[in-house]
Amino acid sequence: MLTKTVSLCPIRSRIFICFKRKRGNTVERSRRKGPFLVADIGGTKSDLALVAADSGVLFEHRRLYNADHKGIEEIVRDYLLQSKTAPTEACFAVAGVVNSGVVRMTNLAWEISAARLQERFALRRVVLVNDLAALAHSLFYLDHRDRSDIEMLSAGVADDDGVYAVLAPGTGLGQGYAVSSAGHRFVVGSEGGHSDFAPVDDEQIALLQWLRKTRKRVSYEILAAGPGLMLLYRYFTDACGLPRSPLVEPARCAGGDWSSAIVKAVSAQESCPICLRVVDMFLRILGAEAGNMALKLQARGGVYIGGGILPRLLGSVSFSGFMQAFFDKAPMEALLRQIPVGIIVNRQALLLGGAGFLRSDASI
Repeated sequence: MLTKTVSLCPIRSRIFICFKRKRGNTVERSRRKGPFLVADIGGTKSDLALVAADSGVLFEHRRLYNADHKGIEEIVRDYLLQSKTAPTEACFAVAGVVNSGVVRMTNLAWEISAARLQERFALRRVVLVNDLAALAHSLFYLDHRDRSDIEMLSAGVADDDGVYAVLAPGTGLGQGYAVSSAGHRFVVGSEGGHSDFAPVDDEQIALLQWLRKTRKRVSYEILAAGPGLMLLYRYFTDACGLPRSPLVEPARCAGGDWSSAIVKAVSAQESCPICLRVVDMFLRILGAEAGNMALKLQARGGVYIGGGILPRLLGSVSFSGFMQAFFDKAPMEALLRQIPVGIIVNRQALLLGGAGFLRSDASI
């Protein structure tokens, strides 16, 4: 059985990975020649890196923005031209449903084909996975006791052989899970973020009624992802009459995605009452859905939040509302208090999980 004794040694943004079995034997590493390419293809941006086949070193990490490219093949072409490398195998972790080696992305009008990528870039093998499957897989590579990897909100009582749940608010609300049993791993990405939003108090009922005036159905992804921050801001200003924030208005008036302005405003020295209200409701809704997921999976391995939003909120806001919503599931509160809850703060976590598919026998 694999333990979580993972060695992560940053050297110029590189990460060394070393798994050990209980008796100290190093897990056999891949002997295939590399390097490998690993990519996290999100709705807004794409992160790409190379991984050495033998050592597991992650290097040449670059971020490219999807709006600047016509499709995935153009992104890969530009990355390989910059890195001046010809990888032999690749793993693409994509925000969308993988079906027979093809992904039609949920929040971007791109279609990604493993066969087409393999032919275009002369790759020996292409692994195409859901991005949350890769994030779930990363949990076996991260040090759960290292706060540079995971910031724990509730320690709980971890069961290493069990189910691990992951949620990642970003452009959408990704969800997935991993199962560890007797040294075997099984990971799944899901589309659970599109499940129906269930309000838990009068304030959230009023929010749902306001939303139903303009849309037929409301999912958790609509509220508990980046665009949800903007929607909640509009709710508090338009429906509740709260004054707009001078810290947010320039970005809002400029159009596009201005959710980051709300996140920045809660960290600013200048007070932003409406931003604090927005983030508090955002966290409560996300916490409630995280608790739902924990119960459905009985995720005794833990519930872990990825994505870029929550790490940026750490130290600026209280997560008590998030945890209260997570626990408030009578008669199952005692069970939920035993489940570890953490925020994944390692920015390369998803790439590590993707690289692991090329260097292990994990099932997806």
